[in-house]
Order: sequence, then C-alpha cells, then structure tokens
Amino acid sequence: MVEDFRVVVFANKVPGAEIIRYLIGTYKHDIAHVFVTEHNSISELCQHEGISTSCYEGEDQAVELIRKLEPIPTYGILAWWPFIIREPLIDSTQKGFINTHNSYLPYCRGMHQNFWALVEEQIYGVSIHYVDRLIDQGDIISQKEIKYDWSDNGGSLHCKSLSEIVQLFRETYPKIRADRVTRSPQEEHKATYHHSTEMHASCILDLDEITTVRRLLNLLRAKTYPGHAGCRFKEHGIEYEVHLTINRAFDSVL
Repeated sequence: MVEDFRVVVFANKVPGAEIIRYLIGTYKHDIAHVFVTEHNSISELCQHEGISTSCYEGEDQAVELIRKLEPIPTYGILAWWPFIIREPLIDSTQKGFINTHNSYLPYCRGMHQNFWALVEEQIYGVSIHYVDRLIDQGDIISQKEIKYDWSDNGGSLHCKSLSEIVQLFRETYPKIRADRVTRSPQEEHKATYHHSTEMHASCILDLDEITTVRRLLNLLRAKTYPGHAGCRFKEHGIEYEVHLTINRAFDSVL
C-alpha cells in the first residue's frame, strides 16, 4: 500500500461512476473526496460507502474544500468531468490533476471528439493526461487507440470510448499511485482542436455544394447518434434531417 496517497475525484456520467466503483473496490482508502455535478447515483454510492461527497458549485468552492482536507490530496482526478478547470484549482493538490479524455491526443482536442475523428478521418481513442493551463495539452500518461471502420458512426464511437476509458484507467491507476508513469509531451505538429460551436455549423448541408462522397458519408455518419439531431438541409422553406446507416456487406469479397 502506498502511504498517504489520496485523490479527490470529480466524477460524471457512466465512466465517472465506473471509476468510482473501481476505486472503492480496490483502493477505497485513496478517496479523499468526490465531487459530482448533481445529486445522482454516484453521490448515492459514495454516501453508502461513507465517502465524503459534494455537488460542484464552481472552482472557488472546490478549492476551499480541498484545502481543508488532511492530508492534502496527492492528485485530483477528472473522471469524465464536463467542466474546464483552471488555477488555482489545478494547484490545490500536491501533484496537480489528471484528466480522462475521449480522444487520442493530440488529435481532436476540445469538444465533440468522436464527431471530428470521423469527419477528418483522424486516429481515435482515449487518453489519460496531466492537466495544465492549456486545454487538453498536458503530458500524456497512457493512451489506447480505438479502431473503427465504415460501419461506425458518432454514436458507436462514443459508446466504445465509455468502456475503453474505464479499462485504461484501471490499467493506469496502480502505476500512478506507485509513481511509475512516464510523462510524454504531446506532438504539437499533429494537434487538432475544435470549439464546441463548430459542429453545428458544419452539419448544415448546402445542397449545391461540391464535395466528395467520402466527405459527405463521413459527415453524415459522424452526426448519426441516437437521441441527437442529424445533419440538416432546407429546400423550398422545408427543413429536413438526415441520419445515415452503413452496414458491412457480409456477402462481399474480403
């Protein structure tokens, strides 16, 4: 057991819940405090296990709470956390923060990573990296590539990332707490970044635009995501929505 190794976890959605379950099952003593976005199944689980938990109300509240913890947590862990964090929260723990990210960094920094990976035919995957003051640019701790083909869409890539990031965390966390990880700087010349507003604009189709079949198929399947709007176009004042299904033809010659 690593003495005095403590973490404060910011947990969200399914990956956050699974990471908390993993920590409870294997390293419960490590958990100093858990932040959640709202009272939910994660907070209920933590309360049942006697783990200190609170709803996130902003960085000032989080910093104040963390500074009262004894000993000061070794790391903060962002487990599928939806908010960007900055100083002084980054500096509130002994060794900073670690983030779980759904892209194969430095590809697809920013938002809607599964969408842009398909549109731009980028390598896709999940990464665990140190948090620094620039968005998604901290040194890499570990990564796993997620292979995809033409039968995948934005929804299937997202689902794959949910399970793969949890598995990658399980493999990586023991090395983090044992201080046996290597920091690998990101290759800036390969980096891509997209702001949250970019996806919507790219999904408005111009019926007269000249493009390639490849790009159009990638765009349509990237926006195909159960429960979400697809690409859209207008004709004679009527708006239409497009989703796409591509299935492998199993009778084709491989």
